[in-house]
Amino acid sequence: MATTPPLTLKQSYRCVSSLQQFYSGGPFEVFDDGALFACTCGEEIKIVIFSDASVLTTLVCESEAASAITFIPDSRFLFSAGHSRLIRVWELSSGKCIRSWKMVVGKCIIKIQNSIYQIL
Repeated sequence: MATTPPLTLKQSYRCVSSLQQFYSGGPFEVFDDGALFACTCGEEIKIVIFSDASVLTTLVCESEAASAITFIPDSRFLFSAGHSRLIRVWELSSGKCIRSWKMVVGKCIIKIQNSIYQIL
């Protein structure tokens, strides 16, 4: 019978970035190219780099947490919506909310064509 060598434990560990530092669940959206994603963190939306889990930018919603987020296909804008029916359009290059409106009744359908959005 062959004997097994004694168990040797690893002496050094590599530091690995973790998304657990801020993400505890909730809406998230992945960019088309897969390099970035957005996730909600309380009243903020964080744009995160997948490769090292670092935060690229933070969008501050101010009044409430976003309950839904989505990117438009060219990844220049992000739409967010909250339970109060407030919809915001965020410009990702500046990190600023460039437009917002509140839905009164019914559903909101946003049509996006060639980086132009329309509310239907």
